[in-house]
Amino acid sequence: MNQESRITCRVLAFARESGGAQAIAPVIKELQNRGASILVLAKDVAEKIFMQHGLSSLYLEDGESCFIDPLLSQQWGLQSPDIVLTSAASLPELDMTEKNLWRWALHQGIPSVAVLDQWQNYARRFSSCLTSDMAFLPEMCCVMDKFACSGMLAESFPPERLVITGQPAFDILCGTMTAEAESAVELKRNMGMDNGRPTLVFIGEAIGRHLGGAYGYDESAILNHLLDILKEMEESPNLIIKKHPQNVDEDFDLDAVKRASERMVVKIVGMEHPSKPVVLSADIVVGMSSVLLVESILLGKITVSLEIGAKVFNKCFPVHIGSIPLIVTKEKARSELRDLILKPEKRAEWLAAQSQLAHLPGAAQRVADVVLRMLQH
Repeated sequence: MNQESRITCRVLAFARESGGAQAIAPVIKELQNRGASILVLAKDVAEKIFMQHGLSSLYLEDGESCFIDPLLSQQWGLQSPDIVLTSAASLPELDMTEKNLWRWALHQGIPSVAVLDQWQNYARRFSSCLTSDMAFLPEMCCVMDKFACSGMLAESFPPERLVITGQPAFDILCGTMTAEAESAVELKRNMGMDNGRPTLVFIGEAIGRHLGGAYGYDESAILNHLLDILKEMEESPNLIIKKHPQNVDEDFDLDAVKRASERMVVKIVGMEHPSKPVVLSADIVVGMSSVLLVESILLGKITVSLEIGAKVFNKCFPVHIGSIPLIVTKEKARSELRDLILKPEKRAEWLAAQSQLAHLPGAAQRVADVVLRMLQH
């Protein structure tokens, strides 16, 4: 980038959730490359995600002046940020920092931009606890695609505050993944899964502890169904259980995992193993509604959503747009998984259907453009 195209501005950036941090980290880097001074604030799992991206962060307790002002003083002395950039990932029952930051920015006369990372719970991301009142709004919200835009409009989000940019976390999926692919091979070897059997990866979510029985299933129930199906096979595949950053081992039925380990190689992994090499190690990725299922499809992996016993049917975006089928019974899950493992023609058919889900590269640059345009108003 030439000197004339560089900019000078101060950006306060924040995330708490893993998906939110993954979404804004590429934007932070893009703005840094353009000359912006960035104060990266984080809490909980986002601190580790930013570190994985090579970004140093300071801990922010909440989005109120008493917590923000000392950090601003440490970074910029008496100067305030020119703009606030956040994720839009936390449900109000879990954390209000994003929302309080948007309100703080409004009271300070500072523009704010939020970046959406997932196709669900639109109104609740901007609402008070246990409501959909949309009481907390950033000045602009960057969303993934027309589906997210339509969903937010249907839930009464102001259209003038929406812009479609793509999901910045997906940009890297469109490039070369050589290093990650090599890590995937090493991962399987270290886990004893270089045994010629197919490897499945189960993508965990923190549904049980956060939503109880609202969905009709949780990560423990779906994993148990999957274990039952795989144990029935004549030659059971390998299975990697990838925990959500908010999962602990005890969120799963560890006795069922132990029993399955008598017939197959089963390993539980967490944040010590980044998600992309784990996904790349799979022949088939199985989950529920995690955004990692979208990443898996974009990486060219056969991807399955199991929502056995579902009470709601719009939580998995690839299912919602028809890229992969809705599976709500164990019988359907058994049939589909067996065919995918045993029949090459089934795998080819599945991958062809998945291909309708695509990502337009350059999302991080488009979000950065939005940030800079807002500074000119």
